[in-house]
Amino acid sequence: MKPVNMSESPSGINTTQKTKVERQPLPPIKDSDKGSAANTSPTPDHVKISSRAEEIHRMVARAHEAGDVRRERVEHLRKLIHSDRYHVSSSDIADAIMRDEK
Repeated sequence: MKPVNMSESPSGINTTQKTKVERQPLPPIKDSDKGSAANTSPTPDHVKISSRAEEIHRMVARAHEAGDVRRERVEHLRKLIHSDRYHVSSSDIADAIMRDEK
């Protein structure tokens, strides 16, 4: 299981992602077109977002929707851990790990 760094952002979710932008090259300008701006039309830009980026966007949106409830639970557990009142049996931890691996 991968540790989570809760200090990355207030919600604990790092939403920084890079988006790949593909730009179509402009056609070469012919000598006959150089004198007339009316004959040239710019090629529109296109953005392609990968399915992985779309999936991440959906997951982040879901996390933000449930953010307050989750944040309250995390804060409650954090206080219990710091006060040494949070105890979980090793068999409960092992069961949770096995459920995660399936």
